[in-house]
Amino acid sequence: MSAVAASRRPRVVFHPAGHRYEVNGEPVPSVTQILGVLDKPGLSWWGMTVGVEAVCELAHGGIEVPFADPGAVVDLLKQRKLTVNHTFRKAGTRGASIHKALERYANGERRLSLSDFPREDRGYVFALVSGLLALHPVEFVSCEVVVGSAAHGYAGTYDLLITDADGRRVRVDVKTSKRVYPEQHHAQLAAYEQAAIECGEPPADLQVVLRLGADGEYEISESAATFDEFIAIKAAYDAVQRLKAAAAPADELSEVA
Repeated sequence: MSAVAASRRPRVVFHPAGHRYEVNGEPVPSVTQILGVLDKPGLSWWGMTVGVEAVCELAHGGIEVPFADPGAVVDLLKQRKLTVNHTFRKAGTRGASIHKALERYANGERRLSLSDFPREDRGYVFALVSGLLALHPVEFVSCEVVVGSAAHGYAGTYDLLITDADGRRVRVDVKTSKRVYPEQHHAQLAAYEQAAIECGEPPADLQVVLRLGADGEYEISESAATFDEFIAIKAAYDAVQRLKAAAAPADELSEVA
């Protein structure tokens, strides 16, 4: 598969406000939006775990927990910034730290100081550098690149493209999840690969997920996903959007009535 001629390459624009993408002037869903159609059975368990850990933290800190009043417990967790939403916000700052570290490292800064990052993010930054070294990069080709597909109507931003010691082009997607989820993470790489080719890049020889842990450990998972598998997921996403659009007028009428 060869890179697409310049005259046929899509014009892809990312709007940070609202995290929106356009391809050739038309709004398109992001790769992560599309993959959001997949069931995430572990998410509810994770949310419960966050709540249990938060209550345990309060109890261990000597704070009186009003166990007879669940609403009061929730209010207390809000006050202490220990809710699921607060945990999501922390993940957002973690993403900013990873982006900053990745950009600096890719631009030649090989001695990152962990003190430059929030204490809770330092394990992830250490894991990032360790994982990058394990990939044996000879050249950092590109970092945080916006790509999109006009043929299939989506866009996204991949994290990193390197050339390794064996001369292979390796596309890397960085994650800080508890584990690698192939149905999402590998499919995401397949989508980025096709979009990058449409945008004029030569194909990558390898696509890998680099998962970072808070404990400084890392995991490298080679993608086995095909683009056809991503397109099958997108078909489900498109079907859901059509059903929502078809139901919207009826919902509006019922609200007026």
